[in-house]
Amino acid sequence: MVKVRVPVVTDGQRSDELGELMNIVKQSEPWSEYVLEDGTIIRTKQTLMQLVKMDKVGPDGKSIYSMQTQPSIVVIPSVVDE
Repeated sequence: MVKVRVPVVTDGQRSDELGELMNIVKQSEPWSEYVLEDGTIIRTKQTLMQLVKMDKVGPDGKSIYSMQTQPSIVVIPSVVDE
């Protein structure tokens, strides 16, 4: 178990909270695809880079997680006949 400090902002106040760095054992990162009226295709997804399970729990008693993600965007222009 690796403990890390994560910056947290609550009510405008910044603090560093402890959490456990979690290993990802299985992943699936499908693309969301949007077709625009001009035929352009936009593909997006968020790739999870790091996940920390915080030592504190939320008011509902459930675990709180801090995530670092990397957005990816692909634009496929429409083919226009000339």
